[in-house]
Order: sequence, then C-alpha cells, then structure tokens
Amino acid sequence: MTVETEHGSFQVPMPDPARTKGNTLELVVSADLVAISDSAGEHDNVVTGELISEEFIGSVITLYLDIGDGTVFRVQKQQHELDALDFAAGRRLYASWRSQDTYVLPPV
Repeated sequence: MTVETEHGSFQVPMPDPARTKGNTLELVVSADLVAISDSAGEHDNVVTGELISEEFIGSVITLYLDIGDGTVFRVQKQQHELDALDFAAGRRLYASWRSQDTYVLPPV
C-alpha cells in the first residue's frame, strides 16, 4: 500500500484492519533497520534531511536528521557501518528502509 505524506510517498504493508483513503496513519520503523548514505537511498522508502547531531553510546551511533517541518528522524548504526560516511553537522543524508520493515500503528 502507498502512503502519501508531507515527507514523500512510502510503501508499507497493508494494515489490518485496512484503512480507507483519507485516514491518518502513524508509521514506525526501527531505527536500526534504516540504511543511511550520502547519495540516493538503498531501499524504496527514502527520506532526506540535514544531519543535526550524532550521539555515541558505546559502539552505537544515533544520527538525528532534520527532515523538515520540525520533524526529526533517527537512525542507529554500529560505528564500523559509518566509517566511510562523512557525517558532519549540516550534511545532507538519505535514510531508507524496506517496506516490510514499516509498522502501521493501530488506530486509537
């Protein structure tokens, strides 16, 4: 199913129960399942943003991307996965993930 958002179009699994056009959906992707690069995304679902900051906890780095409208997107990777990536503040990066890694939250 395709979901249109202010940050782009994303392919997500069909939720159960199915939603109708015009419904509001909340999507979640585990931060460690997101690929990060400085060129086009590796997977079908892609957001791009400027790197705000990074947080180091042991060998895990959390990158914080400003993807617009005050929305912050987080990506977690092992240090060795980012060795080739220049992640200076303000740099434009691409975060991408597989559609099957997207979870549609149930309606409340």
